[in-house]
Amino acid sequence: MVNWLVILGTALAGYLVGWLWYGPLFEKQWMKLNGFSKKDMEKSKKEGMAKTYLAGFLATVIMAYVLSMFVKLALAVTFVDGALVGLWLLL
Repeated sequence: MVNWLVILGTALAGYLVGWLWYGPLFEKQWMKLNGFSKKDMEKSKKEGMAKTYLAGFLATVIMAYVLSMFVKLALAVTFVDGALVGLWLLL
């Protein structure tokens, strides 16, 4: 049985890390390296970033679900087992 609360929590945690990384921690560096200005970012927000964020969140939920299925199929029950499943999927 799938624990949807954990899957949604995982997706939210992923978004939180992304927000921190591309926001308060490295926003200025990221914008500079990608050639964006504050004006460009405000324009993107006005043009409807909500759909993009929603699509990204749904994709993250699907990835967390698929990962949980791999963990279940691999009979991973410990942290090390789960980490090994993640490693094999990475490769």
